Amino acid sequence: VEQTLLERTRQVTNERALKILSTYYIKSGRYDRAFEFTIMVDSLYGSEGGVLAYFIRQCRDRKVYRQVIRMGEYIFGRYDENLPVFMEAGFNYGEALEKTGQYRQAIAVYDRIFSAAPRDREKAEALYYIGAVHLNHLYLYDTALACFDSVISYYHSGLGYINSLRMKPVCFIRLGRLEDARWTLKDLNRNRFSDNFHEEIAYRLALVDFFENRYDSASLALHKLILDYPRGFYVNDALQLILVMDEAEESKPILDNFSQALWYLERQMPDSTRLRFNEIADAPEGVLADVALYRLVGLDLEKADTSSALGYIERLITGHPDSYYLPFGLKIKADIYVLDKDKAEEAKDLYRHLLEDYGSYPFSSEVREKLRQLESDIS
Repeated sequence: VEQTLLERTRQVTNERALKILSTYYIKSGRYDRAFEFTIMVDSLYGSEGGVLAYFIRQCRDRKVYRQVIRMGEYIFGRYDENLPVFMEAGFNYGEALEKTGQYRQAIAVYDRIFSAAPRDREKAEALYYIGAVHLNHLYLYDTALACFDSVISYYHSGLGYINSLRMKPVCFIRLGRLEDARWTLKDLNRNRFSDNFHEEIAYRLALVDFFENRYDSASLALHKLILDYPRGFYVNDALQLILVMDEAEESKPILDNFSQALWYLERQMPDSTRLRFNEIADAPEGVLADVALYRLVGLDLEKADTSSALGYIERLITGHPDSYYLPFGLKIKADIYVLDKDKAEEAKDLYRHLLEDYGSYPFSSEVREKLRQLESDIS
């Protein structure tokens, strides 16, 4: 079929054949050919950019960010800023630059979108994304706060406005301004937003109380959250924090250490977070040691340090065999072993053990699928 279509395009300019080929090359992962044919189709359609936007969407969905960036550069270098394709492609282009660690280039793309945007909705979204890059990647919280404040003050429409409202108290928390975060959240709570937004506000207010060691207030707020939003996004986090406070009720220094660790984690200070969790894990009382070890595993995985993560998992296995977090640690161990062909059998044994002894845990479906795939690969 491919050869027939190619022959058609050689004989005469066939828009339909070119479009089918460009789509086929995207779906088959032949992106250089897809790029070439997409450009050809676009030129035949009068360079309106619709097929270019389709190319970018398809590559974004497949997480092929290099191709998104390639097409974004092509569009930004050739197309009028007033065309609809410029806005749609621009946001995907900026996202791809973020995903590949090119943060300053992403800001430049969003800044150009902001300057060219004809409507407040696009301006709000572009300025929000600029703030989000500063917040989540450059750790310039004052700059992020200024971006969000500008959106809130001048551009009252779209997701950019809502997300800026959401992120403003996060900036205050990361700056260490807990009282400002509390009053901002309480002020937001007086408005009518979606249940998801109000649940997030409730959870962040409880976190602020927890960070300030106001454990009774935090516990009451978290219990109320579970009652008000029983199917909510933060219910599991709320339950885990309640269990932490219940377990460490008689060990306030340990609980204070845990509170500081979570605050450092929220403020993206991994070294300080790790120090606090290690102190809890090494404390002779053993209170919250299993939770701290599991959190340390997560910090190591974020750095792709699997050797250190396995060390903490072994401490969890040997020192806390009855811990709620033990099965999660075992699953992570199996997931790490899967990546090493010499440990494939050990990974299979761990997955079987998880299904037999911890079948009610939320990861059971994933474990069953991984075991099936592993047995298929080995056979």
